[in-house]
Amino acid sequence: MSIFWAIATTLSLLALAFVLPPLLRRNHAPRATTGNQINTEVARQRLAELDQDLATGRLDQARYATARADLERELLNDLKQEDAAAHRPVHSGRWAALLIAVALPVCAVALYKVLGSEQIITLLQQQPAADPGSARAANGMTVEEMVTRLATRLKQDPDNLQGWTMLAKSYSVLERFDLAVPAYRNVMRLGGGKNAGVLADFADALVATSDGKFSAETGQLLTEALQLDPENVKALWLAGHWKHQAGDTSAALEYWEHAARLLPANGEDRRIIRRQIAQARQEAGLPPLAETRPASNAAAGGGTSLQVKVALDPSLRDKVAPDDTVFIYARAASGPPMPLAIARKQVKDLPLTVTLDDSMAMAPGMNLSRFPELTVGARISKSGNAMPQSGDLQGLKSPVRPAATHSLDVLIDQVVGSKTPVGAAASGAPSATPAAAGGGASLQVKVALDPSLRDKAAPDDTVFIYARAASGPPMPLAIIRKQVKDLPLTVTLDDSRSMAPGMVMSRFPELTVGARISKSGNAMPQSGDLQGLKTPVRPAATPDLNLVINQVVP
Repeated sequence: MSIFWAIATTLSLLALAFVLPPLLRRNHAPRATTGNQINTEVARQRLAELDQDLATGRLDQARYATARADLERELLNDLKQEDAAAHRPVHSGRWAALLIAVALPVCAVALYKVLGSEQIITLLQQQPAADPGSARAANGMTVEEMVTRLATRLKQDPDNLQGWTMLAKSYSVLERFDLAVPAYRNVMRLGGGKNAGVLADFADALVATSDGKFSAETGQLLTEALQLDPENVKALWLAGHWKHQAGDTSAALEYWEHAARLLPANGEDRRIIRRQIAQARQEAGLPPLAETRPASNAAAGGGTSLQVKVALDPSLRDKVAPDDTVFIYARAASGPPMPLAIARKQVKDLPLTVTLDDSMAMAPGMNLSRFPELTVGARISKSGNAMPQSGDLQGLKSPVRPAATHSLDVLIDQVVGSKTPVGAAASGAPSATPAAAGGGASLQVKVALDPSLRDKAAPDDTVFIYARAASGPPMPLAIIRKQVKDLPLTVTLDDSRSMAPGMVMSRFPELTVGARISKSGNAMPQSGDLQGLKTPVRPAATPDLNLVINQVVP
């Protein structure tokens, strides 16, 4: 029994040693694990990442200094708030300490007499000693352990916005996105969604937990983030992936190109996003993008710059919606049809003024200053497609001599497919699309899959049906996307499906018409794809043709 009483006394004293000191402290008792510790440790990790980015060239010195200053300011603000919370007065607990010091041993002995067994002492003496190596130092907490304690604390304080924001960011840093998502939902619940960085991080976590797929919620978060901060690089980068996944390559390229212009010229992040842009343009059959220069080059007199004021004819107002896309562009009046500069807006922004300059070049050497005369246009697209569609609204000015014209007005007053302004159309002038009026090429293509290749294709595989010049630029003049389950099918390719101004089927006397099945959904041919081709096809003499997919792309 002497062993029992010795252990009982020791345990009682140990229990009192844990319970009494906090009660005997007068004021400003610090918490065991404070937000300051977590904030400091996370900030230390983020600073190490910034140092690494600077060393590898991902950040230049100016952006590094800005990011470090932001980090220090954020940490200082968090520390101040934590200190304010930590130094709330704590009432004296001396009377409670005295009561517990007497009651704890008495209650322990009484409870043991009712429920305990003195024979357990003998059994414990027979057990091997515990491995002292399993003990953990009190000051050896990892970030994961501190984050876990923060999560536990928030269960008792669920309306702590600062705590949830800290927890969500910490989980993201630890790549625990499955836990970051519910933390971000609490941030949103408490009104923390007014920060573009938080919204972009939340969207990133959602994508990470959805196998890389973008949902409507993710898209909404990115839209709101860019409304708050149009130059948030992470939001722009994610928005590009969102649009690319949805098949809107034009919008994806706009987001990525904007992000690329904001990144250091020689940084790794810029090189990565440039590779994404190049791949997306290749998939869409577009020419390579030029390495853009800062817009200040044009402003400094190093290139051509045009200020374009765009307005919509009031008689066409009822034909558009506020969210319809507006493309403002310039191309050579006599030369390649591809745009030399382009900007994207919405109808709700009209009237508006934009600046087109050499920094917006879409291919090496293809900039405004290379051509003495330009065609400047503005087009409203309901589909958001960068290529003109029948029924789009447009306005054009040509020729424009940039050397003598630094600003001009463009009025959107025509329907694509009609050469007649709406004012003339209203007075009785005829209006028709080129194909309908006999002024454009049109091909009816019947596509089927060779039965011997049926087992090499799945119902959801993508089918591209296209026409391109038999001798000329390789980019498609018209293209339609279907699925294998739709085969056999019949589609119509005509000038209204042009992918660039002037690049229409009727411009070329001979075409190559093809159909290709892609398992990846990639617009560029891949080894193993299935295809069928007809060439040359003379659209003036061949209004329809049959096409069998009967080859494997090597």
